[in-house]
Amino acid sequence: MEPALNVFFRSDQYPFVLKDVPAMWWFTGFHPEYHQVTDTVERINFSKMVKILKLAYWSSLDFANTAKPPRFVAVTK
Repeated sequence: MEPALNVFFRSDQYPFVLKDVPAMWWFTGFHPEYHQVTDTVERINFSKMVKILKLAYWSSLDFANTAKPPRFVAVTK
């Protein structure tokens, strides 16, 4: 299996999810050089990164100011 497809299980938020703690993952996307020695700063999509950082900021602010915190919702199949 393509390693990139297993990224959720290797992510920083995965241990939180295992404990039913809500977690967010902000990501700009995969590319063929992802996590390779050829993955250099020139490959970063900075305009997309700015949009994601703004979304993360406003979401975090909203989470911090809400009376009821986010809750974990398990996905069942």
